Amino acid sequence: MKRMLIAVLGLLMLLPLVACGGKDAGWKDFTAGGVTLEVGGKCADALKTLSSSCTKTTPSATCWKETGEDVVYEYQSLGVRLKTYREKEGDPNETLLAIELRSDAAKTPEGITIGSTADAVRTAYGEPSTDSGSLLSYAKGSAILQFTLKDGKVSAVNYFAE
Repeated sequence: MKRMLIAVLGLLMLLPLVACGGKDAGWKDFTAGGVTLEVGGKCADALKTLSSSCTKTTPSATCWKETGEDVVYEYQSLGVRLKTYREKEGDPNETLLAIELRSDAAKTPEGITIGSTADAVRTAYGEPSTDSGSLLSYAKGSAILQFTLKDGKVSAVNYFAE
């Protein structure tokens, strides 16, 4: 009897860990053009794979390090814009700083896209870390996922590395 009680208590203690894997597990990953991207992760290989879909590349001086540059990659047919940091062109350690969903052609792994309702966001992700009425923010580790709302519908989706 005592062993059974210990086993049941042990399983009950694990339940919250299993439940946490649902709504936010892996949400900082995003797939575009068959390539999985992770905010804050290395992205040079993914950028090479997506290069034929890139419609515009805009490098600029970085604002967060002394050297290197920030680069914005536009993928109009995929409905996304990526912002990266690199030391120089061809840097194998180019890092993904942000992903912006630009149209309903792109959706989060949970199915949220431009035009989704605020209720759909809450159903997919749970209660936000921050809710200002026009912005729902979800923080996890070193990443932030934000949904900008206009008239109760998603007008922008942004993934950021802190």
